[in-house]
Amino acid sequence: LRAIRSYYSHQFVNGTQIINGATTSTLAPEMNGNNTISSNGVGADFGFHAAFGTKRNYYAALQVRNLVPPKVGVAATFPQDQTTGVIGETTVNPFATMVDLGVGATLAKGFNVAVDGIDLGNRGNSQELRMGADYEFAKIFSVQAGYSSRTGWAAGAGIFGFTVAVSQQIPISLSYAFRF
Repeated sequence: LRAIRSYYSHQFVNGTQIINGATTSTLAPEMNGNNTISSNGVGADFGFHAAFGTKRNYYAALQVRNLVPPKVGVAATFPQDQTTGVIGETTVNPFATMVDLGVGATLAKGFNVAVDGIDLGNRGNSQELRMGADYEFAKIFSVQAGYSSRTGWAAGAGIFGFTVAVSQQIPISLSYAFRF
């Protein structure tokens, strides 16, 4: 359950303004002369996680984001309508209901694999398939590799909870995992 405050702004520029390098724009009709519109709402997510198998080494999880979407949408005009649009011809609400599903397994001591589908149905325009594996050689050292349909491959190594990784999207990253 979460309380949300959203902010919205919608402005237009025309070709002449762009060519002339203008730093001004025209507010869309729904803005009623304001630079931003804000709205408050309450939303709720739902999640379920299960471990199963004789050694409880198989896992599955389901998450429904915005099962109860916060009512923070704005009655808006379509971008191509510029200053003559009809307010309410579309609604902008960034909190679509999205479903994520994942499975994983510990195949051997310290060796984990996982696959998950994010935003199944692409309701939030964020759909992706992710898969990966990690192997912990000892309590202090591990290696990981994975692939995401949105960002490509990644690989890394960790020591004492710190991970250094390289990927197709981000040349190098350093992260720390809190384990409890």
